[in-house]
Amino acid sequence: MLFFKTYQIRRATFWECELFLCAIVMASTGCGNTTNVSGIPNVTSVESANTSYYPVTVQTFDTEGKSVEMTFSKIPKRVVADRVNTLAVLLALGQGDKVIATSAGESPLSYARLKEKYPEEIKKVQGNYGFDLDLETVVSLQPDFIMGWKSSFAKNRFRSTEWWNSQGVNTYILGTSNHVIPQGKIEDECQFILDMGRIFHAEDKANGYVEEIHSEISRAQMYAKGKPPQLAMMLEVGGRNIFNYDDGWIIGDMVRQMGGVMPVKARKLSSEQLIEYDPDVIFVDYFMEGQKANIQKFFDAPEYNSLKAVKNHRIYLIPFDYMYAPGINTIDGIRIVRDGLYPDLAGT
Repeated sequence: MLFFKTYQIRRATFWECELFLCAIVMASTGCGNTTNVSGIPNVTSVESANTSYYPVTVQTFDTEGKSVEMTFSKIPKRVVADRVNTLAVLLALGQGDKVIATSAGESPLSYARLKEKYPEEIKKVQGNYGFDLDLETVVSLQPDFIMGWKSSFAKNRFRSTEWWNSQGVNTYILGTSNHVIPQGKIEDECQFILDMGRIFHAEDKANGYVEEIHSEISRAQMYAKGKPPQLAMMLEVGGRNIFNYDDGWIIGDMVRQMGGVMPVKARKLSSEQLIEYDPDVIFVDYFMEGQKANIQKFFDAPEYNSLKAVKNHRIYLIPFDYMYAPGINTIDGIRIVRDGLYPDLAGT
């Protein structure tokens, strides 16, 4: 037996939606934000209580993946957090009461972890819409800030960042989502955490999380010094399919910084190719609890008996939100990768 370690809203027609959007925008009194994106009107309303701290400007991306500046004249109070990791960072920074809508419920296992980790803060979140968080819903809520992946601002989701910015609504796209940044790095996740700390005036908490990440990496690097590099692979398996994440994803930087290598570039692999690569350690992502048994069954197949990772019990399961645009969960992903590369450090 293989051993591994784990740690309805009605859709409006296009024209109905356009009329609805216009009505909401005209009724809105403005969100009190400004943006430096070229060609977008500025709407400014700075609360006197925040004049000593705001405005705050951060670097983010637009729908096309271009770098832009986004300026906040006051703390956002009506936030739409698309995807579970955008919600997670706000909960960690004590900003749950600012979230009026999230789609985090579309990932039930990840959302359950958030409830366990931030039991009081998550109660403050006003709406968890899951897969029902659509354009019509978002517009009706009149947000002042929308954060998510690049795909959040696709035509079939919430419309472009430029459109929202033109309505006085600030946006933020995670740089390591959808390969906006071609070579994702741990420091990109740290910058995301720091940006949220600045935007929500919670810099001390944000700095603490980033320091924890840097400390964990430094400890693993000291342990790895002088040791031969570990050959690692990050896989997603299902049925007979084997999908590979190359070192361009954030998981690649985790492995690289802690003394491992991920040389395989191909997205899809055959069983013969996996056997030929024969990595020292294999990380496998999962979305739901039920997948664990399927992953076990996959690697129990006789054809994989020769793999070093199977024989040495070095197959490690990692939640998807710990290795893809992980944000505040970066530290958890780092610890799983550390344990996989250096089992002697496990649990320390």
